[in-house]
Amino acid sequence: MDRLFQNSTNNGRTGYELTSAAPNGSLRTVYNVTKGQKKIRPGMARIASGQQGVVFLASTDAAGKRKIIIKVSPTAKAYSAANQVARIEYNIQKALYKVAPRHIPKPIKFFEQNLFVPVSAFTNRRTDFNYKKQMVMYTEYAHGGTLNKWLRKMGDRITDKVMANIIIQVSGRSRRFTPSIPSFVTTTFTSGTSSLMIQVRRCVSCSRISVCHV
Repeated sequence: MDRLFQNSTNNGRTGYELTSAAPNGSLRTVYNVTKGQKKIRPGMARIASGQQGVVFLASTDAAGKRKIIIKVSPTAKAYSAANQVARIEYNIQKALYKVAPRHIPKPIKFFEQNLFVPVSAFTNRRTDFNYKKQMVMYTEYAHGGTLNKWLRKMGDRITDKVMANIIIQVSGRSRRFTPSIPSFVTTTFTSGTSSLMIQVRRCVSCSRISVCHV
């Protein structure tokens, strides 16, 4: 494992988990010091988990400045190495990044390693996965977090005008992707925030939208 550092609170919270909506009424997030003081220490801080893997935030420097996202996924026993979901996801992200680098977190590297993290890091383990044989993906950290969490933080600041702008941005990027990646399929967005997330998540190429700048 590369030498990694986490900048987190004593209970492991870090990154956008420690931010809240800016007090000036804008659509930006700021670090909320009332949620806990951070301290730099060796290792990675866990920020999310699901059936497809566990996600960590870490820095490659001891000062905690060069932040990256590390997603660790188990190997599906039924599929070959080339058909693993994590590898396909990384290849899609690389293809999308070439088309719209300002709007897609930069893919950094992908590799396989046994026990990069302990098996216990995975919750709700299933028998059809090999949790010792792991796939590791490094990508750029989007400091705003996922679109879903950002929308929740903004609350009633998300007006119809703001939502319309988000839909225009997402659909505009989707139109750019389609000529270069024919398999990138999009659907019609609706004005409701929950519907927006459902429609976006239906596309395998866009399983998680991240907010870098708003």
